[in-house]
Amino acid sequence: MNTEARELTIHELLRNQHVKRWHIVHTDRVQTVADHLWAVTVLGWELHHRMHSIVPWESYTRLLVLHDSTESITGDWPTPAKRHLTDPGTLGYEFSKEYAALDQWAGSWLEGLPAAMLKCVDLIEAVRFMWMHVHGAHARSVALLLESALIKHTQHCMERWPSENWDAVAQLFNESIRGPEPGSFYDGHPIFVVPKPEPAPALDKVPG
Repeated sequence: MNTEARELTIHELLRNQHVKRWHIVHTDRVQTVADHLWAVTVLGWELHHRMHSIVPWESYTRLLVLHDSTESITGDWPTPAKRHLTDPGTLGYEFSKEYAALDQWAGSWLEGLPAAMLKCVDLIEAVRFMWMHVHGAHARSVALLLESALIKHTQHCMERWPSENWDAVAQLFNESIRGPEPGSFYDGHPIFVVPKPEPAPALDKVPG
C-alpha cells in the first residue's frame, strides 16, 4: 500500500453518482457506481445479519460503502481489461489510503472472510441488475457468466469456511429477485447452491 496516497475529496466521492458501470454491456438503463454501492451495502448488511457473521461490523460496513469508491477517478474498468493488469486488486490505491487499508484488511482478516462476503453480495447485485436490465445476446451471456461465478464462489466459500452459514447467499439472492406475489419472480430466476461432491477415490486406493 502506498502510504503517501491521498484521500478522495467529497466532490470525488459524490461523483460516483454519475460514473457509469457496464459501459461495454448493452443494458436498458444506466447503472452508476453509487447505485451499485448502495445496493451492495444493503445486501451486505442483510447477509451479515443472516450469517450471524463474526466479521467486525464497523470495518465491514465501511468496506461495503467504499469498496468501489475510487472508480470516481479510475472509472469502472471492465473485467476483460482488468485481466491485462499486473495487479487489478490495487487499482485505486493511489487515490485513497482508507480504501487501500480496508481492501487489505478484507483480504487478510481470517484468511479473507470479509472479502469473500463482499464478493458474494457484489455478485448478487450484478446478477440481479443484469437480469433486470439485460438487452441483447451479449448482455445475456454476461448475466449467465455472473450467475455461474456467484454459484462457484459460494461453493468455494462453503469449502473454505464451512462453519459459516453460506446457505444465506442463495436465500438472499432468491429473495432479492422475488416479485410482489408469493412464488413469483419478476426478473431472473432462483439459484440453488450445493457443496461440491467429494471426488471418488482412485481405484487403486479403494479399501480391500
